[in-house]
Amino acid sequence: MRATSWLLTLPLGLGLGLLLAHGCGPPVGGPCDGAGRCVCAQGDRCEFDCPTQHDCDVRCDSVAVCDAGCVDRCDLACVNGSDCALTCQHDCALACDAVATCDSTCGDRCDYHCVDTAVCKVSMGQDSAARCERVGTCEVECAGACALTCEAAGTCELACAGAEAIDCGGGRKVCAPQAC
Repeated sequence: MRATSWLLTLPLGLGLGLLLAHGCGPPVGGPCDGAGRCVCAQGDRCEFDCPTQHDCDVRCDSVAVCDAGCVDRCDLACVNGSDCALTCQHDCALACDAVATCDSTCGDRCDYHCVDTAVCKVSMGQDSAARCERVGTCEVECAGACALTCEAAGTCELACAGAEAIDCGGGRKVCAPQAC
């Protein structure tokens, strides 16, 4: 009986050890509720890699490094931290607020918002929009029609696939066939 009980608790102990070693938690478990909303607060590192998960909401708050990713229809946010890397495929909202760097990648129909951050970088797909406010550098690469709006940015750059960005004035730039 004792050997059976020891064998049953071994996987539980190993699983808990892996959970703690990953920082805030693996894709399932950790600080997530049943609806897929996850919050990681005040720590050195927060990692959420959900390569098969849709409709995932992750918020890193006051962590040194935030590395969050999921498939589609995700809300990923990083606030009051140092370095953020947010990744999503399609139909996502990515946001960085008051961080040192925000380096992100998203596919089609992405909404990227970067505020009060030193360096904002994003690579986006078709029909996407980026907004940078009060940032040192905002660099956006777009693989199709997309728009970039900058307010109080030291550098505001939009690189379009196969064409030059169109400067619409007032801090707005677009990649054709997107109109001003």
